[in-house]
Amino acid sequence: MPSFVAAVAEGGDVRIALRGDVSAHVTTATESLELSGADVTTWNERFLGGATTIDITVETMTEADGLPVQSGIVRAAAVSAELEPSDADPLTSALGPS
Repeated sequence: MPSFVAAVAEGGDVRIALRGDVSAHVTTATESLELSGADVTTWNERFLGGATTIDITVETMTEADGLPVQSGIVRAAAVSAELEPSDADPLTSALGPS
């Protein structure tokens, strides 16, 4: 099975699964956690409530270039996000009536 990371942000909560040579750094109001997918038979899966930031590294970056992504699927060496409870609000409320 190849290395992977899957993360779902639900407002300020994060569900994350890691396998292989990938890592994540998650900060909550009370702690800072380093998670890894190395040395596991299947994958390392966690639920972290009250997360404020998440940084995922798939491979070491050689350049400091970054591009903003609001949503979607992209190929990346690393991603980071600042999470807020309002991130869980439906987009329709922000877009207004149809």
